[in-house]
Amino acid sequence: MMKLKGVISVFALSLCLLSPVQAEEQRYISIRNTDMVWVPGNVCVWQFRLDNGGSGVGVGPLTLSLRLKDKGGNTLAMGDMALATFGDSDATRSQEASLENECVENVSSVEIMKATEERNGYQIDLPLSVFDPQYYRPILVTVVGGKAS
Repeated sequence: MMKLKGVISVFALSLCLLSPVQAEEQRYISIRNTDMVWVPGNVCVWQFRLDNGGSGVGVGPLTLSLRLKDKGGNTLAMGDMALATFGDSDATRSQEASLENECVENVSSVEIMKATEERNGYQIDLPLSVFDPQYYRPILVTVVGGKAS
């Protein structure tokens, strides 16, 4: 009987230790580039939307280390993008964020190299598997009797 209680105790302890890992694996954050805006001073602002799918599992202050790449996979620029807390309810499930960088030519993709979330005063590296990159294509805008953009 004592041996059975010991096995049950070890099993219960193992489940408690695994639950944070499983919760991390179940997190989801979609990310898509929505625009790029040039501002004076040769600065390009890459705009993104991140969304946790309305899971109710909030995302603490987040820093993403990003790399801008050309079609050949060559790194053109790197930078960090900071986000405020989001996703603890359906109303806050998405967050807009921007990466400001000196403008470079021929950017064809953005790569997430590292994601760090602040939790309880500590910086925690998120597994990159929680990110779901989305390809966003704006809809065609036309003017009656005019040209399409």
